[in-house]
Amino acid sequence: MYMIDIEALLDGTALTFADDSKLWKAINSINDRDELQQCLQQFVFWASNNNMVLHQDKFEVINYTLRKTQLLRELPFSAENYLYCGPDGESISPSDTVRDLGVTLSSDCSWSEHLANIAGKARRMSGWALSVFRDRSNETMLTLLKTIIRPQVEYCCPLWSPIKKSEIALVEEAQRQFSRRIASCSVMQYWQRLEHLKILSLQRRRERY
Repeated sequence: MYMIDIEALLDGTALTFADDSKLWKAINSINDRDELQQCLQQFVFWASNNNMVLHQDKFEVINYTLRKTQLLRELPFSAENYLYCGPDGESISPSDTVRDLGVTLSSDCSWSEHLANIAGKARRMSGWALSVFRDRSNETMLTLLKTIIRPQVEYCCPLWSPIKKSEIALVEEAQRQFSRRIASCSVMQYWQRLEHLKILSLQRRRERY
């Protein structure tokens, strides 16, 4: 579907990618909130004119607040100031996290939930691979590591690359545990396994690439 005209219609407050669309605006006053609601209504009207059906349960709102103390002092914030109405006229309540193109965004501007999600996916994928493939040779295991384990914890990593030691270790654990199951280096330390297999740690890969 041709959607580029929606960005022109909403004058810079819309971003689209394939069938995914986002509306955004800096909210410095109640009027800004009302203008964003008007943009949402224009989007709904545009969709109706183009015979597009919008599902209320697909709409999500996430708020990022800067200088929170100052804003609370200057504006009469209440629960209704965070609410917007969707295509069915029902309120869209703010969410603490939303998933955007495979990345979990949090309203507190941290990546903790996203990192926990991808680490969990890597563990599940690792468990599945080890239960299906019995061969523990270097070639087979490295192929599995590079094709189905690493992608789980490297997708879009320039955006969320962790800086806390605990989060770096959490992401690294996927490769650390999987490499331990390789027959030729099961008794080696992690850094020895990296040298033996001639691969880089996930942290080093993020820093290098």
